[in-house]
Amino acid sequence: MSQGYEESYEYFEELRERTREEVRHGNLEAALALCDQAIAWAECHKCKDWRDLAHCNRSSILINQGLGSDVISKLRQILLGSSNSEICYHAANNISRFHEMRQEGDRGLFYARLSLDHAKKSQKPEPMARSYNQLGLLLVRDSYFEEAQDCFSQALSLLPTEPSHDATVILYNLGYCLLMVGNPRQGFSHLFSSLRIAKRQGAEVWEMYPRLGLSFAYLEVDRPDRAVIHARRGLILAETAGMQWQVKNALYLLGESEKLLGNELAAHRQFTRLQQEFYPDDPVIPDFLMATDVRKLINLMA
Repeated sequence: MSQGYEESYEYFEELRERTREEVRHGNLEAALALCDQAIAWAECHKCKDWRDLAHCNRSSILINQGLGSDVISKLRQILLGSSNSEICYHAANNISRFHEMRQEGDRGLFYARLSLDHAKKSQKPEPMARSYNQLGLLLVRDSYFEEAQDCFSQALSLLPTEPSHDATVILYNLGYCLLMVGNPRQGFSHLFSSLRIAKRQGAEVWEMYPRLGLSFAYLEVDRPDRAVIHARRGLILAETAGMQWQVKNALYLLGESEKLLGNELAAHRQFTRLQQEFYPDDPVIPDFLMATDVRKLINLMA
């Protein structure tokens, strides 16, 4: 690679594309290293917009790993200090995701709407799709499933026709909403479409979302024999990705599937792990879950 090429914007875009590719394959540490490289390159060349963009990319990865507290102040600085609509969209969307994961719904909704405003100003369909998707996620958390369904449908309509990571995630979200509004046939259809796209792209780790969605769907139609298969696979993928929120969901689903299959020891083992890792101060949880219909307690996006 020539020195002239390294000093061009194309080099920065190459770093971003390599980052996206690593994220698609679940190699998050490698993706973070590429983000750091992009930040250093932008600072060296005094490119504020590109530096801010690389910080947003890095922050997105950390927030999905549950490490948003380390980057939230930087994102707010970027949002307040940038006049670039695309960068403001990224910053606001990441801040919304941070508040969503902390179950701070009102703040999350504020930044999701701000993100959508900036995405519309950029006039780029993919940022608009991701903003509608984020807004839908916040609505699902408060059980506004019909409103969320509209957001996810709008997001899906903005995506290009070819398979993509965004399509995998949005189809999963829409499929889950369809289940929750009493449309299991279409719900299953969207979840299987999400799984097929993840497989087609070779992005195995992102099968986690449709796998967990299908596990929940099969529990809803009283097929724990199918639910347990998807829950086991979803748990492995969530652990591989280091996404603790999805590990928790997988343990709920796996424990309930095993319980309904009559495997009480296996079920209690999953619920005990759930309690030890996520509710260490509440030792009665395993016994409570063994005596409860866990399906009524699960919201995969809350």
